[in-house]
Amino acid sequence: MANGLLPRTKGEWKQYAGRHKVKNQSLRMNTKLHSASQISYKHFLLLRTVLPPIVSRNQVRYQTLGIANLIQQANQYLSDPAFRDYISDVTTRQSQPVWNAPWRGHDRLFRVPAIQQQQVIYDAAHYGSARSEASVNAAFVTFLQAIADLVPQSGRQWTADRIKLTADFSTQRRKRQFVAYTDGQLEDTFSRRILALIECKRMRREHHSPAVDMQEVAQMVAWVREHPGGPGNDKRVLVSKNGVDVYISVFEYNREWLRYLNGGPGSIAHAGFAYMRRYGPWKIQVASHMEHFARIIIALLLL
Repeated sequence: MANGLLPRTKGEWKQYAGRHKVKNQSLRMNTKLHSASQISYKHFLLLRTVLPPIVSRNQVRYQTLGIANLIQQANQYLSDPAFRDYISDVTTRQSQPVWNAPWRGHDRLFRVPAIQQQQVIYDAAHYGSARSEASVNAAFVTFLQAIADLVPQSGRQWTADRIKLTADFSTQRRKRQFVAYTDGQLEDTFSRRILALIECKRMRREHHSPAVDMQEVAQMVAWVREHPGGPGNDKRVLVSKNGVDVYISVFEYNREWLRYLNGGPGSIAHAGFAYMRRYGPWKIQVASHMEHFARIIIALLLL
């Protein structure tokens, strides 16, 4: 990116914001706002979000995700024969990479996501990436929903419905807003309340960065802005798939950052920061990665 770097600390944000003359501006001021998928660097800086380096999947701390007390219960669900069939299938393909191998499991719950993942893996190996974002998205959502089906009493489901989230920062004098479209989300089956977002790209993250990083932050800000009441008061989750790689991101914020979003006296002078903490990648062609990822997803379903 020619016009700046993504801030890894508050100090870097202040440095970059000063360089681009937005340090004392807000989302309600003159900089043009773009949609999340076309976000400009100045617009991104006005979101006042810090992005620490991506943490390896091996260094994920369950305490940080707020799920440490749910891991033992999650492990019980992962002993389900349907999931063991899936892991056995991934293990077979991992050791004997026959790309069109038929599903050999006894339970059919994970049959469709396994076949769809197999296609994404094949495309990445032969063409360098999936041939379409739609195939990546379909494989991810069906896999996530199959995991949710292991916990039917959770009252939550993953959906591929694309929804529009609007971040409105209008003033009396001028309409100011930007929109973000999801690639799906986790919803409460009764209230339809959004519990997590999905974002997919057909190629690995390094081919999209930093645009995808800024887009994901903008999506989270739009979610907070349109639905400020939940889930939780200061933490939200996004799961993403970039080709064969899967990530989990946690967006954290405080009252000072929310006050900045809401505007009013002192909102800039006493503005806080949000943090987008990202973990991964988990690779869909590696059985141990997918078991670890599924454990975290089930624990999040149980929250």
